[in-house]
Amino acid sequence: MKRRMCAWTLILAMLLPVCGAAEALPPSSAMKLLGGEMTDVPADETELAEEQLSAEEMFDLGVAYDFAEGEDRDMEQAIMWYERAAACGDVRAMFNLGVTYDQGDGVPVDAEQAIYWYEQAAALEYDKAMMNLALIYDQAEYVDRDMEQAIYWYEQAAMLGNVDAMFNLALTYDLADGVERDMEQAIHWYEQAAALGNADAMFNLGVTYDIGDGVEMDDAQAVAWYEQAAEAGSDKAMFNLGIMYYNGEGVEADEDMAVAWLERAVEAGYEDAQEVLDSIR
Repeated sequence: MKRRMCAWTLILAMLLPVCGAAEALPPSSAMKLLGGEMTDVPADETELAEEQLSAEEMFDLGVAYDFAEGEDRDMEQAIMWYERAAACGDVRAMFNLGVTYDQGDGVPVDAEQAIYWYEQAAALEYDKAMMNLALIYDQAEYVDRDMEQAIYWYEQAAMLGNVDAMFNLALTYDLADGVERDMEQAIHWYEQAAALGNADAMFNLGVTYDIGDGVEMDDAQAVAWYEQAAEAGSDKAMFNLGIMYYNGEGVEADEDMAVAWLERAVEAGYEDAQEVLDSIR
């Protein structure tokens, strides 16, 4: 009666993504950045002398116009101040410009401008910009798909500690998406993402050892990873743990524990667990 959920999906990142393993949520790594304090849109723009403002103040003005409500929102002014801040080396302004053109936020979508500004921010080792560059080439919404470029930027972001890039990199090697399948690399990056708390990476490691996918089957390892993923909130891991305890795989058979994990999966929103609960009660 063992059932597995192994529908693997890439995590998106353009607003700050998540996603994952057997089903992951689509994330978005590109939520625009706010300044230290939310600046009000200035009442008298004649008082704004560019030479008197720091890069941070210019960025804050860009944010003020960008996030103003209703008619006060002015993307032309936002872009102008972001560009001025970016010219002074403000990486947050570069990133927000990339997101603006990437998402077509108040302006037409412009892949060339999005890539330009993300590359400027990436040159300053800004990992979220690297992640969004990878997604642009991976998802190919408005450029030709280029997995060589996508993998390059995932790797750059991952090496700077971006957990979403680690997960997508692992999944790329796992699914042989534009590269030869390499489970050693996949497991390495899943483990790196898992170490930073990514529940989907933990779950995918559990599945990998559970079914012996590119590694020797190891139920004890599978249970260990499912437990970590479940404690991190993965409903899929809760479900698989329930099955493992019911069948006595990697642990001693324990119907009470099986029911407890399946109930947690139901509470967490995994509807198929209810059907299994009904069949064993």
